[in-house]
Amino acid sequence: MNIEDIKSQIKNSIGREVKITVNGIRNKQNIYSGIISDAYPYIFTIATGSDTKSFSYAEVLSKEVIIKFI
Repeated sequence: MNIEDIKSQIKNSIGREVKITVNGIRNKQNIYSGIISDAYPYIFTIATGSDTKSFSYAEVLSKEVIIKFI
């Protein structure tokens, strides 16, 4: 999978509910649930209940961010 595949998959999934796992330092993980709200040229945003989080496609490619479609 390359960045263009990831971009098109996320762009086609705007409005879908997702679960995002962010792998941090020292094996720490942050988990967010929300809806894909926008897809920009270098990042995409997730609308959680009270906040908006943004992630880059490169983070998905390098597996720092893992997306599960619900």
